[in-house]
Amino acid sequence: MFIFRTKPITIRIPIAKLSNFHGIFPIDRCGNAVSIQAIELSPDICAYGFLRGMWEKEDSIFYGAWKSIYGKVTGYLKGEYENGGFHGKYISKNGEFKGFLKGYYRDVPQIPGGIFKGDWFDADMEKIRGKLGGHYLSHPPNTDSAKKEPSGYFHGRWIQLYP
Repeated sequence: MFIFRTKPITIRIPIAKLSNFHGIFPIDRCGNAVSIQAIELSPDICAYGFLRGMWEKEDSIFYGAWKSIYGKVTGYLKGEYENGGFHGKYISKNGEFKGFLKGYYRDVPQIPGGIFKGDWFDADMEKIRGKLGGHYLSHPPNTDSAKKEPSGYFHGRWIQLYP
């Protein structure tokens, strides 16, 4: 049994259900939540890791970091979203263009945000290189107009498929 325990919440997940698990557990009515992402280590997957970032409702954009399984930033991603779909690009840590991202997102009523899923492609957008997916959360509205903050945050995981 995997147990995550903190003052406002205790989460128990059977080990058998952790394989490629993703979940958001609301804590309060203010939008605070705990998010858990798990990746099963498998010989069928070449590489895997995490991604995280921010999104802005006003400009319909997202941006963030591409990370290794160990949390090391290996690249960056940026794109646009609209009407349930997103598209963007990812670059290496050194700024080299690597490929494209494309997928969908949808709100989930039980959490203050939703989920996203998609594919990542090579630079010619001819071959699907892998899959990505995760959660996004809304940030409470900013009441200080002098301070620009993102509308929310996202995090998830990515996997590279066999070449």
